[in-house]
Amino acid sequence: MPCNPRDINPKSQDKYLTYYYSHPRAFQIYCSGTDRRYLFPYFETKVTEPKKYLNSEDFEKGLKALDTELRNDPITVAFAPITVITVGGFLAVTYLKNRTATGDLDYLLPPQWPDDKDIKTPLRQAIRKVTMGLDFNEEWANDDVSLFVTSQARETLFQQAKEQNIVLFTGKHIRVLAAPIEWAIERKVRRLYTGERDRKAGFDMSDCLTMLKYLRDRNDGPLDEEHIRTQNVNGFDVVPDKKNNGQHCRSVL
Repeated sequence: MPCNPRDINPKSQDKYLTYYYSHPRAFQIYCSGTDRRYLFPYFETKVTEPKKYLNSEDFEKGLKALDTELRNDPITVAFAPITVITVGGFLAVTYLKNRTATGDLDYLLPPQWPDDKDIKTPLRQAIRKVTMGLDFNEEWANDDVSLFVTSQARETLFQQAKEQNIVLFTGKHIRVLAAPIEWAIERKVRRLYTGERDRKAGFDMSDCLTMLKYLRDRNDGPLDEEHIRTQNVNGFDVVPDKKNNGQHCRSVL
């Protein structure tokens, strides 16, 4: 039987071939009926886990790559730059600087496009390509927060974000604004009020304290605790009671 190493499939069970895997960096193939042996090198493939937590440099790299990807879709190009607002860990890492890393960028699309597939689909596809290209976690940029925002609240938040004008990223095809700091505080206070004690609780407290101090400095004076407690952008969310609201934050107020 002719035995050409180029024709050998190491995974085959050919009756004419005998395999020897004794060598630490190669395997031998012995061709029965001949005196020929072939030594083939093999390479260990290291499977890396996607990056779970991203720092400000990671996000900058990811958003630049996303901006580049969006130029390939004619619809997003036509309406570029698409402005989204963000809240949560991304704001803490890139603007407030009270954290060094976070898992994702939570974004909201503008009021005119929350359910527009011509915008949502290419944006998500572009995000997916960046995820694969940079080996980020699959949720590094997502709009899950939109599930908890009414259409009327979205309009209010975008208007306030434009007035606040905290620009976190600007590209040719996408722009990221910070959501209103007051709303970011509302979300943090409500999460703390529910009593969740997972690993995010510590981050929520740090974010809340930092944002309250930011508002206090911006207003150049004490904040109204009752106003902070009763904020309710959606209009139907449960408002924290006076007893438990902000017990760790009063020194900042």
